[in-house]
Amino acid sequence: MTAQSNTTPSEVDAPKARRSSRLTIVTDSELQTFRSCPQLHHFKYRERLRPKVSAKPLAVGSIFHAGMRDGLLAGWHREAVRLPTGERVKLQIEMATRGIDGLVGRWAKEIVENTEESSLNFDALAEEVDQTAAMVKWMLTHYFRQSAGDLTNLVLVEAEMPFEVAMLDRRGRPVPHLRYTGVRDAVYYDPGYNQLVLDEHKTTGGDPRTIERRVEMDTQAAGYLHALREELKTLTGVGRSPAITSRAADVGVGRVRYNALRKALPRTPNVNKDGSVSVAACITTLELYEAALHEQVQVRRIPVSAKQSEFLENLRNAGDRFFARVEWHRSDEDIERWRSDTFVDASRIREAERNPAHRTRNPGHCNMAWSLPCSYRQICLDPGAPELRAQFRVIEDVHSEVRAAEVEVDAAV
Repeated sequence: MTAQSNTTPSEVDAPKARRSSRLTIVTDSELQTFRSCPQLHHFKYRERLRPKVSAKPLAVGSIFHAGMRDGLLAGWHREAVRLPTGERVKLQIEMATRGIDGLVGRWAKEIVENTEESSLNFDALAEEVDQTAAMVKWMLTHYFRQSAGDLTNLVLVEAEMPFEVAMLDRRGRPVPHLRYTGVRDAVYYDPGYNQLVLDEHKTTGGDPRTIERRVEMDTQAAGYLHALREELKTLTGVGRSPAITSRAADVGVGRVRYNALRKALPRTPNVNKDGSVSVAACITTLELYEAALHEQVQVRRIPVSAKQSEFLENLRNAGDRFFARVEWHRSDEDIERWRSDTFVDASRIREAERNPAHRTRNPGHCNMAWSLPCSYRQICLDPGAPELRAQFRVIEDVHSEVRAAEVEVDAAV
């Protein structure tokens, strides 16, 4: 768990080392935070404030990624690679889902410990815990079943692995005072194309196929590809992988696979009072609806109606509404644009740190359409109120997600 202070959070609490005018480490999360709102960046990365209770979307994302890591690594264990594909997928699902209950329980404990007892509905929380665990297990199970082909076509190089590389200036020289760090979801080696494949795992509340309209503007992937290239040049990190060591000099980099999964648990369709299966829209799958119709016909002796046949056909034509994969190639120009933008934003971060007048606030981020309201909006409006700051904790490491991944890797080794 992330270490935290027991004192009331305030700007005065930040160590002098955190007020350095030279930015030494930057992550994509930090860059995105500053681009969204410089004042929010100040709260999160200079005052080191974090909400005491993780928002559910963030908690679900972290739990999901932990399961993905365990499932991916299980499929490429030295003993698992000799298994038939079906058995390897079964093993992946088993390992991916086995720790989910504990992780969801830890999130629930965080809620209980940081919420007034009078405000808690323990029955509702228990139900939410069960539903959340079931949902994440379904997402992981569905992903590994749909991705069985990866076991035969690709070679896993890393999963949820932290990295840290020097940024380059426009002449391609490393800049010692600015380093880029993060945690990549997964990297594969494609022997057919002699190319590294970067996998990004995304969760969404809606149709996952809409990710195709958003990948073009993704900046994180360009940064991760920059890191991959640097590791191949220096034979560090992914460049040390046995799968590619002998060919690291000519391995290609640039292909990204976006794997989007819907944060929803498919339901068995409702049954009407007369015993027929409902044709009302619901979050279900073709297999679940076919099974419900089979029970209607075989058990309740009710024939399939025309509306039910139409609904079934619509489900069949709609395809998979819970998982989608989109491939995108990042060009050299994309990566160079990312490098240039990162240098500019690093300078802006340093300037905002030196001069509070440059620490602007973006009111549009406080309540963005289709997004959760910013959890820092109250202290942003009244930064001196101690009762508002008491809702936050002070963390020791602003890049704790990277450190946590390093600990996981060390434990695995």
